[in-house]
Amino acid sequence: METVKPIFRLLRPFQIPFLVIFVFAMIMEGMGVVAPYFFGKIVDAVTDRSLEDALFFVLLSGAIMLLEVFVDQIKNVYELNRFDFVVNKYLDVTGLSKTLSFSLGQHRNEHSGIKQSVLSRGSHSLQSAAYTVSYDVFPTVIGVLFSVAAIFWLQPIVGIITFLGGVVYLAWSFRINIKFHGDVKKLQKMWNENSRLGSEIVRNVGVVKTNAREEKVINEFENDWEGIRNFGKNLWIRFSLFDSFRNVSSIVIRLVAMGITVLLVVYGELEAGMLVTLFFWLSNIFVGLRRLGRTHRRLMELYGAIRKFFVLFHVKPDIESSPGAKKPNIQGEIIFDNVSFVYPRNKFLSDEDDEDLELPQKSRTILKNVSFSVRPGERVALVGESGAGKSTTASLLLRAYDPTKGKILIDGVDLRDIDQAFYLEHVGFVEQDVTLFDNTLRYNILFPLNDRVKKIPKKEIDEIVRLARVDKFLERLPKQYETEIGERGIRLSGGERQRVGIARALMKDPKILIFDEATSNLDTTNEKEIREALRKASEGRTVIIIAHRFSTIKDAEKIIVFHEGKVVGMGTHENLLKSCPKYRSLVQEQVFA
Repeated sequence: METVKPIFRLLRPFQIPFLVIFVFAMIMEGMGVVAPYFFGKIVDAVTDRSLEDALFFVLLSGAIMLLEVFVDQIKNVYELNRFDFVVNKYLDVTGLSKTLSFSLGQHRNEHSGIKQSVLSRGSHSLQSAAYTVSYDVFPTVIGVLFSVAAIFWLQPIVGIITFLGGVVYLAWSFRINIKFHGDVKKLQKMWNENSRLGSEIVRNVGVVKTNAREEKVINEFENDWEGIRNFGKNLWIRFSLFDSFRNVSSIVIRLVAMGITVLLVVYGELEAGMLVTLFFWLSNIFVGLRRLGRTHRRLMELYGAIRKFFVLFHVKPDIESSPGAKKPNIQGEIIFDNVSFVYPRNKFLSDEDDEDLELPQKSRTILKNVSFSVRPGERVALVGESGAGKSTTASLLLRAYDPTKGKILIDGVDLRDIDQAFYLEHVGFVEQDVTLFDNTLRYNILFPLNDRVKKIPKKEIDEIVRLARVDKFLERLPKQYETEIGERGIRLSGGERQRVGIARALMKDPKILIFDEATSNLDTTNEKEIREALRKASEGRTVIIIAHRFSTIKDAEKIIVFHEGKVVGMGTHENLLKSCPKYRSLVQEQVFA
């Protein structure tokens, strides 16, 4: 019930379409029950050799069937206009909106519990459940109830037997589904693991081929499949045995009902044609009950994904702009005032298991009482060994997280009091592995812009492209700006992707530029090109550079040295070589390396 309530709340905009579909189902199933009654009347008329009555009921049956086709067409058009694609769009957009409402930190933190797969699978499972209820459950339940009511009307004693038999049959079906649910889920998990194993083999095909271990991985994959086959075979043999007992019970119930009807016909209580009518109605009931059993199992399978979807759907974003958020005149002054930070503990939602697990996350402080200031337009570098807190500092500047203690001031205003979207319009960020869309070069460079995309002059684009050194490879692209660069920019080299990332960051004309290891994966030639691009891009802006290579940061106006989450040195390259042992050690390690 705790999952059903939020489903109804989420789908509330579609309560009228659900009601209309329910009414259509009643009309369609009602006609489906009436038609067999006239089939029986046709048999009675033929038995009485009344051609006129027989033709009348044939025409009446035909009219009902044509009307059924007509109503079904109207229903289909209504569903297409008001339900099918509309529900898909609504749930997908709602899921995407919820995903994007989470902070960058929630997406980055592996222990945050924010899993796109949970939202994606939950959304699609909810769509499947909505369609299953609308197109399977509604019509089937209505058809069964109408048929049982019709049999009661025809002959109450037969109706009582049919009703009780149907209840037993449906209860037995639900009992089977519940009994086998755990094993079916285990089988699905085995399939998922096998699929992952196959994907892992293909993903590492280079390792397989260079070590000539094709036969080894094929045997591992085949052995894994053999385990699935054995488990699945035993599972479905047991299931089919229970299913056979259930089907035998339905046959017995139908035979009893038919037998009583035969007696009633023999003793003149009913017309002979009612045997035909009863046969159709009984078939409708037990075929429907069998369908409900399968539907119940399907909904049980969807339930886990839907439940996780709503658990995660009600997780609140870590970072939100306050109602009275400010929009100050951002010039680029940055002050870290006694900032400490600990990654938050969050619940983790497993993709396969039903339980939500609390991960045993160590309470490790990443930043400890960090204080420093950056003047507007100043070029500052952050250095230190891996895990020292440099990238966390950049994440706090992007407001992926808020400080655990202390505060970050931007031009004298606490970052938590600044409108988040407004602030990020003034911040450019270039990461180590630049993320690009599978789209054109133009789309990727202009991505930060909204209304200006259509208005921005080509001259301005060309200037930014020149600053970022994208012009160095633009001419070789077959369609230049309109060239499709492939998934993650696969058609560009590493250095070219970095330059596109710089151009994208500059397109906002940001007051603050952050470069996080932007040259660490590049060769010497590319690093020199990117370093020159960074220098040009930095003019007139506050720049924060995180880098291991001292060739990238030694010319910075200020270098801040991090060690185990603390600032242990601050100054120019020359001053730090003299005054900061940690900095001197870092430089020496790189020189010797």
